[in-house]
Amino acid sequence: PGPHPHPHPPRAPKYRRSSSTPPNANAEAGNIDTNDGIVKPLGVDGAGAGASDGGRNMRRLTAAVCLSMLSFGAATGAVAGALLFLEQGTALGVLSTATKSLIVAATPFGALFGAVAVAPHAAAALGRRTSLLANNALYILGAIVMATSLTPVQLILGRWIAGVAAGLSTSLCTMYIAECAPAASRG
Repeated sequence: PGPHPHPHPPRAPKYRRSSSTPPNANAEAGNIDTNDGIVKPLGVDGAGAGASDGGRNMRRLTAAVCLSMLSFGAATGAVAGALLFLEQGTALGVLSTATKSLIVAATPFGALFGAVAVAPHAAAALGRRTSLLANNALYILGAIVMATSLTPVQLILGRWIAGVAAGLSTSLCTMYIAECAPAASRG
């Protein structure tokens, strides 16, 4: 016989009917039996995880994802204190006004690039959650580059990397929270 017309086996349905299941079997398996006879796993479409406990899990998720936005504030605001030391002269030498301006401006330029050019592609290729995890690594990389800078160019590069991470946070956090929120609380 020839090859099978469909190379992949058929997928199991996302939800299964509960007509032949004993009443408590679905709850014991971690599922919710809806009124229409369809069993949904906990956490799907707002069922279970956020719905049964008053949205406590949704608040936890929102708080955890928003920590990435805290990193955004730290990355953009930390330069104000650092400029005081840069003006006095450091291992980088005494910096000109133009160099200090580039150091400050590198983060917003990186954020623009991250939000517009990187975030849509990262979200589509890796998914929101994985992109946020990679974004946290990008914040750490930017901090390492800044901390080990021996030249102004390295410092500007570190600030730009942190800016890309800040732009990714701005785009990805809102998308991820919106996707995880139950349909009733969106909008």
